[in-house]
Amino acid sequence: MQLLMCRRSALFVAVGAFAAALAGCGGGSGSGSGSQVTRATRDRVHLVQTQNIRLLARNGGQTLSIASARNGAFVNGASAANSVGGGGASAAEASTNRPIPMVGSFIQNVAASRPNRSAASRRARTRADTGDPNFYFDDFLGLWVQFTDTTTQTIYLLFMDQAKTQPAGSIVTTFPAADADPQVFSSDYTFTAGLLAGSHGSYKTTISSDGSGSSSYDDSSPDGWSGSGESTWRANGDYTWSSRTTIPGGISSNDRGTFHADGSGFTHSDASDGFVSDFTYRADGSGFGKVSGPAAGLPASIAWDAMGNTTITYADGTVDHFNAWFIGPSDGGVAVSGSSGSGTANGSANTTK
Repeated sequence: MQLLMCRRSALFVAVGAFAAALAGCGGGSGSGSGSQVTRATRDRVHLVQTQNIRLLARNGGQTLSIASARNGAFVNGASAANSVGGGGASAAEASTNRPIPMVGSFIQNVAASRPNRSAASRRARTRADTGDPNFYFDDFLGLWVQFTDTTTQTIYLLFMDQAKTQPAGSIVTTFPAADADPQVFSSDYTFTAGLLAGSHGSYKTTISSDGSGSSSYDDSSPDGWSGSGESTWRANGDYTWSSRTTIPGGISSNDRGTFHADGSGFTHSDASDGFVSDFTYRADGSGFGKVSGPAAGLPASIAWDAMGNTTITYADGTVDHFNAWFIGPSDGGVAVSGSSGSGTANGSANTTK
């Protein structure tokens, strides 16, 4: 089983930009091509960005290095040296941006294997010596985790802070009492704080002895987001997923993604209101894409660097710039006024024409 986890550690790759996912989009040309971009267009494009973040959070595929680069800055709400992947955000960034809970990758990499418990503790000590081997900061969740093991179950209590004064929810994973091949795990989760506050759902994860596996999930939250999906991965690190999502406003979307062991890959979504997005990820976490749809100012092209700094260029020449980890209006995001306005929020944005 230990060998299994060593193999699996190399395969949960991709999101090369789970953090970078906050910016991207895709494909084609919309009926509003060449028209002046409107606030309604911006809001819909930013909703596409937020949707993609949530898709990547649910479906997994992230490497520990991506998780560390994105969420490692949130220890004690300030910057921290990253144990894997290097870098680190400034205290200002940490105070204005929130971690992205990569729940799918957490369940597949940590919760779905008892031997990974020791790996989690080792990772914890690179962040802070809490004095409790069962309490640590988890890079995949961007949260502090207190866990309790029994012979068939692990309970994870989640916190925003090391002092445990800000509860953030829980994850409960149930596993077979005896080793078996394949291993089958079930996990139920609820988030009460952070980006996924109000979200709750369940996973079923199956892992074979060669490191390949599959997972399925169902998720819902009171803010209008819900979905279900499936993922499969091969021992060589190739990873695919598909899902069906409902986003605020009652819009439905069919989604899919494919990633490789080096973190490169793509995602595609097409929604019931005619919006289509495609994101391409490079192995270093940077990427690019387009979003099309029946709205003024589309198609829009999007590019982001390895740290998630994003530029959106609309068909009429309007350009939005966002700092790392921008989420969007549906997450309390930027208020943009006209085609040359600017605003700040969970990230910041400057708009030029």
